[in-house]
Amino acid sequence: MLPEHPHGLPFLPGPPGTDTTFNEVLLSGSWHNHFPGEIRIKLDLTNLVSFYDTSLVPSLVEVRFGKARLDHRVLGASEEDLARVMERLESVYRGSELRTPTGSESGGVDWTTLFHVIVDRYANRLEMSRGVTDEDKDDVYLARAKTVQTQLNAMLRPYILYSAVPSDSSKSKTWASPVYKLCATSHSRYISSSISMTPSENLLLNAIQETNREICRVITNMWVRGIVDGGLDKELSPHPRTGVEEGTKTDGDDDKGEDPNIPLKSLLTIWKTEITNLMSWLDWGVWLKCNPACSFRGDVLFAYLAVLWKRWRGEMRVGKTRSLRV
Repeated sequence: MLPEHPHGLPFLPGPPGTDTTFNEVLLSGSWHNHFPGEIRIKLDLTNLVSFYDTSLVPSLVEVRFGKARLDHRVLGASEEDLARVMERLESVYRGSELRTPTGSESGGVDWTTLFHVIVDRYANRLEMSRGVTDEDKDDVYLARAKTVQTQLNAMLRPYILYSAVPSDSSKSKTWASPVYKLCATSHSRYISSSISMTPSENLLLNAIQETNREICRVITNMWVRGIVDGGLDKELSPHPRTGVEEGTKTDGDDDKGEDPNIPLKSLLTIWKTEITNLMSWLDWGVWLKCNPACSFRGDVLFAYLAVLWKRWRGEMRVGKTRSLRV
């Protein structure tokens, strides 16, 4: 039985050696984990100084390599890099970096919204696609492959040109290059071509461009593979799949006959690797949650908070528990 909260809410039991205040602080803080976060705090991204700036703190690249975002620390940065960070901070406070080369205070871009648009556009569909490829259902290969192909189509739909059609006789992917280019540049092309920015804004723009390029590279390759190798598009596939019922084992690696398409089980395995690598590289905060989802019962939430608490103490490292997906 949980003790009574003075305002009628239950207290949550803290991890060993702590009182209930610890969990209450974590719980209230978690309400702002995702966009728009704590709205009483307004970040001035036009003057951002970031330890993820590899030109500013190159020594942390090797330190962070292979670690999940929750395990990233400033510890390990070289003295030279820290001195450079402090110099940058001082220049920002003095106002020497507050203006663009043309003299304006910033380029006028709403960076917070732009970043959120990209995350909002891809996060749920990528997570759904990974979940479908991760299922262990040997008798529904076709249904699962079609679901993933549908998600890929949805993500790329604004960028698919009528002229983007594969050749019947070639495995070349050049026909999809215009689709990739539109996908990778649509969100940022107008910024880089017409706006003068502060050094911090240039850092943000580079981050957006690099992220967009990698997302679009992966999902375009997956989309092309589903069309050309999987035969999953009735209009674009050189050899559309026909005569295979959803939910039958004949659409797995046991495919027989003269079907030139690769077995769907193999296609799903390739897709799973590609999308898992992409999500690991992105490591977005919206994917930091219990899997399966946590209940709001005190004992389940306590277990979740205890995992975080142990992580922060260094007793549990990311990748050694299945309770959290990062």
